[in-house]
Amino acid sequence: MIHCSLRGVECDCRTTECRAAPAKVAPLITFTAKEQFFAMAMLTLFMISISYGALSSANEAYHVQALKNQENVYVARR
Repeated sequence: MIHCSLRGVECDCRTTECRAAPAKVAPLITFTAKEQFFAMAMLTLFMISISYGALSSANEAYHVQALKNQENVYVARR
């Protein structure tokens, strides 16, 4: 038995050969410029929608807080 040098696998083969499968080339995934642009546009729209929701919620909270402060000032001046 010899060491086949493929993930440490040993096989029953002659000293001049190795029956372990050769390494395969991994598929390379590439994206076209059109797909990259579309993905960035979708990401931008998603981030805008999240930001809009957060800022509108904060605006409502600030409005309620301002009304409460206005009421407290009015009551304190009486």
